[in-house]
Amino acid sequence: LEADGSPDAKLAAAEPRMKILSAGRVDARLLSAYASMFAGTEASGATDGPIQGDELKFAQADIAARCEQLLAGMPTTLADDVSALQTCTDDAQRVRLQYRISKKSILAETID
Repeated sequence: LEADGSPDAKLAAAEPRMKILSAGRVDARLLSAYASMFAGTEASGATDGPIQGDELKFAQADIAARCEQLLAGMPTTLADDVSALQTCTDDAQRVRLQYRISKKSILAETID
């Protein structure tokens, strides 16, 4: 990271975890980390210089693929959880379902 007082350093200190966000957004640090894996590779077409559009496209595709893997590994689908929430009467179970729905929705939005 840049100097300790930079906005990026402050962000990393406040929230050290890199993650996907709601509405299909991706933490810029996560996207940059993925994109840097492609920088200077034959896949990017460039062997030096700054991270450019192709690296970002490859990074977004990799992040979307990982989100698909995470969704596929879950025991229930988003639709299953939404359906279960509609008939659930137990408060604790409702909270669990709402959490799972939120998590799966964020993953699904990142894929789109």
